[in-house]
Amino acid sequence: MRLKIATKRFLPLEIVKNIAHSKRKLKWAVFLVFTAIVLLGIILSSTYYGMVLYKTGEGDDFIELLKNGLDARIDIIPNFFKGLLANPERISIDIKQTDYQKLAYKRLQAMERSDLFASQDDFVPAEIRYNGEATKVDIRIKGDNRDHWKNKTKWSLRVEVKGDNTLFGMKNFSIQHPRTRSYMNEWLFHKLLEYNNLIHLRYDFIDVTLNGKHLGIYAMEEHFDKQLVENNEYREGVIVRFDAYLPEGQNYPVQYYEAYAIGVVDAFQTNKIKQDEVLEGQFNIAKNLLESFKRGLLPTKKVFNVEKMAKIFALAELSGQMGSMASSNIRFYYNPVTSLLEPVGYDSQSIVSITKALYGEQKQIQLLSLDEEGLNFESTFFKDKEFFKRYIKALEEISNKAFLDEFFTSVEEETKDKLAILYKSFPGYKFEAKEILYENQNVIKNVLKPNLALQVYYKDFDNYSNILKLDLGNMQVWPIEIIGLGYKNNTLKPLQGTILQSKKALTPIDFQTVSFSVSQFNKTDIKGLELQYRILGLDDIRTEPVFSWTYLDEDFLETDFIRQAPNWQGFSFLTTNWQTSVISIKPGSWQINRNLIIPEGFTVVAGAGVYLNLINSAKILSYSPFRFRGAENSPIIVESKDKTGQGIIVITAKEKSILENVIFKNLSAPSENDWQLMGAVNFYESPVEIINSGFENNHKSDDYLNIIRSEFIIENSYFKNSFADAIDLDFAKGRISNVSFLNVGSEDGNGDGIDFSGSVVTLESIIIDNVRDKGLSVGENSNVIAKQIEIKNANIAIANKDLSSLDIKDLIISDSKIGLAVFQKKPEF
Repeated sequence: MRLKIATKRFLPLEIVKNIAHSKRKLKWAVFLVFTAIVLLGIILSSTYYGMVLYKTGEGDDFIELLKNGLDARIDIIPNFFKGLLANPERISIDIKQTDYQKLAYKRLQAMERSDLFASQDDFVPAEIRYNGEATKVDIRIKGDNRDHWKNKTKWSLRVEVKGDNTLFGMKNFSIQHPRTRSYMNEWLFHKLLEYNNLIHLRYDFIDVTLNGKHLGIYAMEEHFDKQLVENNEYREGVIVRFDAYLPEGQNYPVQYYEAYAIGVVDAFQTNKIKQDEVLEGQFNIAKNLLESFKRGLLPTKKVFNVEKMAKIFALAELSGQMGSMASSNIRFYYNPVTSLLEPVGYDSQSIVSITKALYGEQKQIQLLSLDEEGLNFESTFFKDKEFFKRYIKALEEISNKAFLDEFFTSVEEETKDKLAILYKSFPGYKFEAKEILYENQNVIKNVLKPNLALQVYYKDFDNYSNILKLDLGNMQVWPIEIIGLGYKNNTLKPLQGTILQSKKALTPIDFQTVSFSVSQFNKTDIKGLELQYRILGLDDIRTEPVFSWTYLDEDFLETDFIRQAPNWQGFSFLTTNWQTSVISIKPGSWQINRNLIIPEGFTVVAGAGVYLNLINSAKILSYSPFRFRGAENSPIIVESKDKTGQGIIVITAKEKSILENVIFKNLSAPSENDWQLMGAVNFYESPVEIINSGFENNHKSDDYLNIIRSEFIIENSYFKNSFADAIDLDFAKGRISNVSFLNVGSEDGNGDGIDFSGSVVTLESIIIDNVRDKGLSVGENSNVIAKQIEIKNANIAIANKDLSSLDIKDLIISDSKIGLAVFQKKPEF
């Protein structure tokens, strides 16, 4: 047996490394050469394209190419070759020199006035050669805006074919720079109309030569005539429009929003209509329908084919703008069979992102109201509930992704062909409409199904009639249809059919009261209530819980105490010195049986011999300081003798109040409706000095004296028989000296002698006797320095809590359950 052994030769390692390095260098070289070739191709093709455009006066297209960024400049190479392979229809136009000069002069006039006033006299004879045949035509300059005729040679032209001939099956059409209709966008819009069985124009791209000069690709657009109608498989009928009717040469200052209001109902081919009795009769009906619609005499469904109008409105929304629905743009075909008007889509070249539009997603808001005020063409359609429902249905249909998927599949090959034709003259064009339409579709879908659509508030329940009333408010742009009220496994129908209108932009929600018949209802049942509703026109039923409170009390502004106007001038015992800004209380006994409100900017003065008796829940509110100075043997007395009156509030008085020799008796905490305070006598952000005064027998108050966010001094005074706390100091700063407290608190509530919260206070010579809770309650980070303090008969003599500091000297505590307590009460401390 012979054994064969194979051997393998190995190259030296250094040689292997050199080979690998050479390969890497070669790859980099190839990559760099390829990149350079691509960049050079982009530069050369862009330069060539720019030179061609400059030569033909198409500089705007080159600028647009540069703006579109690197992607467009890279695509220019394959687009250029696609354009070379395209085979568009070609026409050659021959116009005699004198007639051409007439067109040029008309264009010059338009350039000077920035507007074109066109008429039948502007037409000149011409000849168009197509497929080897010559056809006689008339031609004129067309277009309202400068983009139609600003180019030196590539003007927009209206063509009318003479005799019995047609071109491309049309008697009347226009050719124009593709930019005037945003290149592919107008073609795509008409394809959408055709896909949805709506009247559409024949729209195409053709190659044009004029008097031997090659002008490149034009957009060809069908005009409004019999051939348009019959191509859409309808019987001949007139096509009408609104015309603002601004005669040539007249300076008629009409605001754009008035164009519909003053618009004249006009028709296309009026000369032909006047000569045909049938067509003239059709025009009369169409004219009367539109004018009746404008004046509100007929609803949408009696004038238009609502199904088709709803669909074209929805398609306009899908395009991201409503310009094609403006009265100045849309045209209407009068269907002689149904005697209704049908839309003819026109001039909808703008396909833009809704989210990037001026008003964002809410731009539809101006259309969606069943009771829109003012004369607005688009919104007038939506005053008809039947039309509105069809419109919402149409939006729901077009917001389904399958709708666009199937549409783009149906036009896929044709789209490629049309783009290739455009690339012959515009290889830098970037077609983005498809992506935008899908994006807009998602926006519409989200707007149709808002997360929050409705607010529902309890209003009241009438036990006698068993009527439950709820206030309903629409939060968003779509009208809402109320279905019923879910209650204990039943659905209660509203006592009247209810549609909640769209919420108007930048306004509060408009609430509507809706009634339901309910038996054995009490307010605790509110938690089980669910309002059932749906977006008008949609099938999905949604529910919303009911808030157990009203959104706004109807009598709030009339009954809210703090917002009532000052009324001191209505009290006979008050006199006002306007020069010194002093309000004086006359000496004597005065009964106050209603609220007394004093404005800021004054000083309220009272002296010895003044007695004020508050009754009938009356209280005193002052935004000005008090200067109450009684005498030792004749103090000022403020009381509620029968205990039906309330107390006193001084709020944000800039100057210090002084209470000297004043006695307060039988007062209670001020309150009215849902507003209330804690103290019988209150000073808020108002400095006060209390001297030789007394506080006796308050009732139904947490505190007798409540000082909040204010500086104060209390000297040589007493507190006797207070219902709860004698003094409550909240974030206050001041001094208390030579003050006694007797019988603090009652069986109905605990009471502290002095309650400190976030305050800085000095105490001296204080006596507290018989207090139900705490003698001194120091809390919420207060800082108190005290000396010569005597506390007896207390539950807790002193409580120091929640990061408070208490420095006390000469303290006597007797007959109390707890002498000193130190603890944390609130978790934040």
